[in-house]
Amino acid sequence: MQRVFTDSNTALTGLVCSLLEAAGIPCLVRNQYLTGALGEVPATECWPQVWVFNDDDARRALRVLAQTLHRDETGSEGWICPNCSEQLEAQFVQCWQCGGLR
Repeated sequence: MQRVFTDSNTALTGLVCSLLEAAGIPCLVRNQYLTGALGEVPATECWPQVWVFNDDDARRALRVLAQTLHRDETGSEGWICPNCSEQLEAQFVQCWQCGGLR
């Protein structure tokens, strides 16, 4: 198992886990109920963490997260799906035609 993401925002870690599962990468969220230990344990150690089960999936998981969580600063540039070459608008992170991720 390998940790691929951590954040103080529980909702964001849940979203990240869902994104990875949608990409076919089995994962789980750890520490989601550890906030009761704050003060006894350093705060960053109590943050929820997303772990992938298979170490070989870690690199692919990081790529998926980098592509999905990346924000276009201009907000206006479209993109072309790498799987089916469909042209999509900037606000979409997943292809409507084939389901491929940006």
